[in-house]
This record gives sequence, structure tokens and C-alpha cells, in this order.
Amino acid sequence: MLSLQVLIPTYNKKIEDIQKKCSFWNLETDALISVQSDHFEEKSFYFKDHLVTVIFNTTKGVSVNRNILIEKCTADIGVFIDDDCSMVNGYYKKIIDFYEKNSCDCVCFNGFLPQKNSNVLIHNSKSKKVTKFHDVSSVGGPGFSAKSSFIKSSAIRFDEKLGTPNFIVLGEDSTFINNIFDSGCLFYRSSDPVFKIEEDLDNSSYFNGFGDYRFLISKGFVCKNIYKNFYFIVKHIHALKLLKKNNLKLSTILKLYDIGASLKRKKEFNKLIYIDLKEKKTVYFLEKAIDFDMYYELISEIYTSKNRVNIDDILIKKNIAYRTKKK
Repeated sequence: MLSLQVLIPTYNKKIEDIQKKCSFWNLETDALISVQSDHFEEKSFYFKDHLVTVIFNTTKGVSVNRNILIEKCTADIGVFIDDDCSMVNGYYKKIIDFYEKNSCDCVCFNGFLPQKNSNVLIHNSKSKKVTKFHDVSSVGGPGFSAKSSFIKSSAIRFDEKLGTPNFIVLGEDSTFINNIFDSGCLFYRSSDPVFKIEEDLDNSSYFNGFGDYRFLISKGFVCKNIYKNFYFIVKHIHALKLLKKNNLKLSTILKLYDIGASLKRKKEFNKLIYIDLKEKKTVYFLEKAIDFDMYYELISEIYTSKNRVNIDDILIKKNIAYRTKKK
């Protein structure tokens, strides 16, 4: 019988916190936990006869911790969840049965959304072999599983420039799943739910609403990275859907998407576009082109500030000559 480990990235927890949370996670198998902490240490304990291995490390970011879990996984199969998720009863049999029946390399399993009085599935699609990214575009990192032999040999890992605490706060899971699909492996989607998300976006560490500029720039970055030549079409589809969820103009949503897309598209930047809260747009033409790292740093500083920033002061402080034009 194939062995299984539940893989969980988390942060700011002591070993006692992990021991208490095992009941919340509803573990019925071995588990591997990677904890962002202030020291390096590896500890193990048993929960209901199942081995739980905890890796404390000083790295930062969910992508880094998920990559640690990939490297340290010792079971035949690893399944990811976030620390605000729980596994459903009988998940081991569901996962193993699916792998044995389909002889696959990777599977995205279904899950339940956070609903107080009912069980609502993330998707209602049938189980099938993944033939296009759209087949799994509605799922995230939780529920993704893989044979450890395949994932380690493939060298596919989570992009450590994506996800918290980076400026691009999302997309590490969808980008990773897209890379899995592009690898040509035996990849399936399962309709069987094996986990439940216990907390909603209101309690998210990164989500500040559908009108948040940082969120929309991040969406643009990921959209361009995944859809490439179809970016123009997909960004308009996204923007029209987002119009119903925020108070921004369509033109503002599209421009913020383009700012995110430009982070992937260019190596050097000769202008900086800023959209203020009054829907006005200012273009800063730079006298000398700046590299990706500096542009990334500027965008991060501008759009993560809680207060209105003075871009002129930022550019002068960094010795960047410029001229402006309002549009």
C-alpha cells in the first residue's frame, strides 16, 4: 500500500502549538510541517500513532516553505494543505484509491469552501485527466498532491518570488500547477473532496479586498506568466468580473493588470506609471532606465504603503532623474 504524508507550511508556532493543531488538521496519516521561525531545528512526535515531523527554519515565505516540504517528503505521495485547512475523514483511502486506479503522477483533489452551515465544494466538475490548464485553474495549492518520486525528479518547484511576504502576494500555487501541467506528466483532477478550508478571505494575511492595487497588480503578473499570448483576452475577462466586486473603473483595473504584467515582460524600465486613488494617472519618465530589481522595489514601496506616497521624494532619495506627465 502506498504511503502518504500531509504537507503543511505554517509560521510563528512552537512545537506545543503544532501538537495542539493536529486535531484541528484531522490527521489520519503521517504529516510534515514546515514552520517559519527564528531558528533551525527538526522535531518529531506521534499523533494517534502517526509520525508528525516538524521542521523549524528561518526562511520567509509560503513558497520557500512548500519547497522545503517537497525536498523533505519521505512518503510515496504528498498532499498539500494550508494551516487553516483540515483534512476530511477517510482522506487516506480516497487519495490512495485514486492513484492506484489511475496510475497518475499528480492529482488536484477537490475540497470544501468555508461555510458555517453547509458543505460547498470548490468545484462541481467530474474527475478527469487534465488536458488544459483551465481544467485545474479554479483550484489552489491545498489539495494538490504528487508522487514524491516524480516531483523531486522533475525539479518543478514553487516560485519563491511569489506569495507572501513578496510584493506579488499570490499566484505561487497556480503558477506551480501550470508548470506541472506543462511538464506533460500524468495529471488528473479529482471530484473527491479531501480537505476543507476553515477560514475565509476576511481572515487572510494578504487579501485586502478586490479593489486593492497590490492584489490587482499581482493578478496581472500571474495572468501574464500563465496565459502569455492570451493575456490580453484573459485580463479583460478578469477585469469585467472584478468590476462587480470593487468600485474601480475598468480602465484602472486594466492598467493595474498591465503594471503587474510588465514586471515579467521587461528587463529594463524607462517609465513608472502611478494610479492614485482619485483615478488619475501620472507617468514618470525616467532619464535613465532602471533594472528589474529597482523597478520591483519602487512598485513595492509605492503600492504597499498605507498612506499616500510622494513618489517624487522616493525617486529623489534613490537618485533617479525623471520628468512627469499626467494623463
